[in-house]
Amino acid sequence: MEVPSGFLLGGVKEDDVGVGLLFSEKPCSVAGTFTRNTLRAAPVEYSEEVCARGRARGVIVNSGHANALTGEEGMQDVLRMADGASRLFGVPDDEVLVCSTGVIGERPPVDRILRLAEKVWESGMGADPEHVRAFNRAIMTTDTREKLSSYSGDGWSLLGVAKGAGMIHPNMSTMLAFLITDVRASPRGLAATLRESVEDTFNMISVDGDESTNDTVLLMANGASGLELGKDVPESEFEDAVLNVCEDLAREIARDGEGSTKLLEVEVRGARSKKEARRAARAVVSSNLVKAALFGEDPNWGRVGAAIGAARVDVDPDSLRISFESSKGRVVTYDGGPVEFDERRAARVLSDREVRIVVDLGAGSASARAWGCDLTYEYVKINAEYRT
Repeated sequence: MEVPSGFLLGGVKEDDVGVGLLFSEKPCSVAGTFTRNTLRAAPVEYSEEVCARGRARGVIVNSGHANALTGEEGMQDVLRMADGASRLFGVPDDEVLVCSTGVIGERPPVDRILRLAEKVWESGMGADPEHVRAFNRAIMTTDTREKLSSYSGDGWSLLGVAKGAGMIHPNMSTMLAFLITDVRASPRGLAATLRESVEDTFNMISVDGDESTNDTVLLMANGASGLELGKDVPESEFEDAVLNVCEDLAREIARDGEGSTKLLEVEVRGARSKKEARRAARAVVSSNLVKAALFGEDPNWGRVGAAIGAARVDVDPDSLRISFESSKGRVVTYDGGPVEFDERRAARVLSDREVRIVVDLGAGSASARAWGCDLTYEYVKINAEYRT
């Protein structure tokens, strides 16, 4: 795992409060995508304004308190966090991005957060893997695993760090993701690349069908490598790197779904358009009935078909094909009509830790993939006790 040149990270977690800091020694171009929930958290509103200006130097993140639905006082808390971090970084406060995650309706304990931020800063930010992991651990809530991905090009690199495990659904999810690169790029170029990548990755995951108030994905580029996008670094290579890192992080968020035991990938082929392929894939991966059947290792293909129909996409029943796949084998359950199959063999396929459902709509040539997980007893327990 290579940290792009000129970036420093660090983090600390004490009891129910975590603080992560990310800082660039050089000015950065920045782009972001944010939740489409109409009741957006104060840090989302603030950070979107920073991204609109296209310039940033650092990020302060707190976990434990979402600072959503907190009124004007919540925005004042954001401004205090930005001001405190800017003093540590030695940069203007309008170049500091603020992110929060945790319980909705609770204001962040700003004084405590800033004390922890000062502790992180004074204990030494860094660019080695342990500093990256400290940042990642600090921003976790119900996560059970780190979510890291990186890419190394010829003289440049890209690093992605994310958190998310519950309240995960397209547009986007309860997740924060931070991508940093030492390539020099314009804010407009970053925004276009990020927007396309998010559409095919973070907007294609679902754990429980609930959209969050705080989702944020940031892409920062400081040019410390001395290489310029489009001149020294091919745009196609950079776009592929961002897409692959986002996909890695999205898959890990789905894999870490609260209480989950299996990662589910749904691939839809033969759609009339990319838009319909995405809609169908999201419908299947979001279906609680499909997710419950996956947990029970029940090849209930009828639930997959019902989810496809509910997606309101163009599908030819005579050409529709549904199969279940994993490292333990492949079973076709519908091929223009019901197919007789070995139930016990199908259950073995579904017993794997990673399962794919492949659906061919027979209506066109477009395709899309989505990711999710099974729905378990533990998910209910975690969310029944979330605030207690």
